Amino acid sequence: MRIGPGVTQGHLRMSVARSMILALAALTCMVLLSSCKTVSQATAAAKQLAGTASELSSYYSEMSTEVDETIALNEVQQAVFDVPFPDNDRAVLIDIRSELGKRATMARSLSKLASAYANLAGSTAPSDASTAASKLGNELQAVGAISKTSSVPTELSDAAKIVLEFAQTRELKTGAKAIRQTVIAVRQVYDREKPECESLCKTRITLAASLAKKLVDKDQVDLNSVLAPALKPFDFSPMLRPGGSPREYKDLAKIEIDELASEQAAASVQSAESISNLLHAADQNLALVVSGKPSGKAAAQ
Repeated sequence: MRIGPGVTQGHLRMSVARSMILALAALTCMVLLSSCKTVSQATAAAKQLAGTASELSSYYSEMSTEVDETIALNEVQQAVFDVPFPDNDRAVLIDIRSELGKRATMARSLSKLASAYANLAGSTAPSDASTAASKLGNELQAVGAISKTSSVPTELSDAAKIVLEFAQTRELKTGAKAIRQTVIAVRQVYDREKPECESLCKTRITLAASLAKKLVDKDQVDLNSVLAPALKPFDFSPMLRPGGSPREYKDLAKIEIDELASEQAAASVQSAESISNLLHAADQNLALVVSGKPSGKAAAQ
């Protein structure tokens, strides 16, 4: 190798060494930066999932309460209007309430696992992640069909196996895959059962509206609230004559019942759709973590 004037072999070796050190430092920075982005992205995805799973748990808990209310409404209808409420129908509703409770518990555990995973991404709570994963895995296996007319959600038991494997490894990317598989399974089961849940809500609202109208007809409802909008600006209180409410007041009350029932039914559908959208978003965020792609790029499905 020819060396220019004033340049020694030692200078050349030092120059090459410096170049190699700079290149290695640049590569190290790129690796560390990529790792930081992965951890940051995983943490963000886990936190978003924790919130989504918490909302899903609340949704299932509310659905369980609505089934309780449906049972109570049927009991009122049987006692007041002598409409039969067979034991078989009661048993079906009790089974549905039980399965909704299991789903609420499972979603709550998914939220806790996501929170623990967010900490695991920061290398602070591996034991918490392992414990949460084991609990979720067992609960995924316990979930059965929501009713006798639907199928057992095998997707959840398949996801349980992966989650239980993660409980043993506690490795960041393995965890992302396990949690994403769980989210996919939960999303698929939720979307499949969503029409049935919406039907349960509609049944409760329809039955409540029907009972309310019958009670209005039997003069067993205080209709003062029907007149309140007209008198409230003047700070007056309604005073209906004793001996039964006028027919026009009853008709007005029934219109209000129908309007409120429609609003509640629409709100129920909107709430169910919102949960579905959140689950899809959580799936996409976790897909980015698993694939290693930065946020904003489509995840490989």
